[in-house]
Amino acid sequence: MKDRKYYVQFDFVRILSAMAVAMTFHYGIVFGVRPLSGNIVMDGLYQYAGYVTELFFMISGFFSQESMGDRLAKGEIGFADYFWKKIKRLYPEMIISVIAMAAAQWIHFRKFHSYAVLDVYDGRNGFVAFVASLFGVNSGWFSEMDQRSINGPTWYISVLIICYLWFFFINRILRNKKQLILLSYIGMVILGCTLYIKPLAFPLLYYSCSRGYFNFFLGALISKLKRQNTKVGNNLLTLFGVSMVIGYWMMYKTASEAFRPLLFTFFVCGGLFVAFVFIDEKWVGWMRYIPLLRELGAISFGIYLWNIPTFAWVKLIEHFWGVQISYENDMTWLCIGVLNIILAVISNRLFEKRG
Repeated sequence: MKDRKYYVQFDFVRILSAMAVAMTFHYGIVFGVRPLSGNIVMDGLYQYAGYVTELFFMISGFFSQESMGDRLAKGEIGFADYFWKKIKRLYPEMIISVIAMAAAQWIHFRKFHSYAVLDVYDGRNGFVAFVASLFGVNSGWFSEMDQRSINGPTWYISVLIICYLWFFFINRILRNKKQLILLSYIGMVILGCTLYIKPLAFPLLYYSCSRGYFNFFLGALISKLKRQNTKVGNNLLTLFGVSMVIGYWMMYKTASEAFRPLLFTFFVCGGLFVAFVFIDEKWVGWMRYIPLLRELGAISFGIYLWNIPTFAWVKLIEHFWGVQISYENDMTWLCIGVLNIILAVISNRLFEKRG
């Protein structure tokens, strides 16, 4: 099989996106404070960085089409082989993070009669959520977002598996009917957009599914578009992507609060993704010389997956020792971020590298 082209810019996007979600959006929700805030960039990240997850879906859809789309359509890959590769890559690290999160939450509850973080009683910290999270069916299948995710970020894996399954069946059922496959991708994007606005409380049609469908299949569509484009077309699309990001900031104040997440997803995440996919190699080639960039890209999944378990264990240790940690302190924020990176590196070496 032909090796997949290496897009150095996506490692850059992955690590920045993972750190943004972990150390602004999730940090602010868990600890209720916002270190380094007070400027337009950090304030925006604390509010909307949770939607940067959309970039992960886009990248997954893009590379799924790049590496497997044609082979699936030709019948070269069976379901067992296709699905097992996904499970082998995603599940070991996910399962360990779920166990680590459950341990911190339940130990804290037994000792202090409250959960270490996200002290809510909507079911996410219960045994059913634990089992659902272990099997990767905690979001999009039978429940919305992270209501059955004992480790919140694992909702993404649950919905990603759903997207992988749709991707497989679309390509295998339609085989080499390229136009029908293309229309099916467009249909999934439209379905995702519709569910963004009006989600249904029904399996595979929840709001969490909308985020997966829209962005995963948009990434797959962009992969198909890239193959057919000329250099001039690539440059125009790069400018178009940048214009989308600028356009969002121009529309932000006039847009209603209800539509801002969708606008952020389409214009900011979509615009950045388009710009990075079609950008000329000469503009990003310098990234190849950044030490450890590829390694940082590799641990981005771990950073995203381990940040809330990291926060939970920090809280548990704080309460066991009877100390008071100032979470709004910039140095505390930095130290917890470094700890998250260390855990992501260990997790990557133990599970992703070996898998």
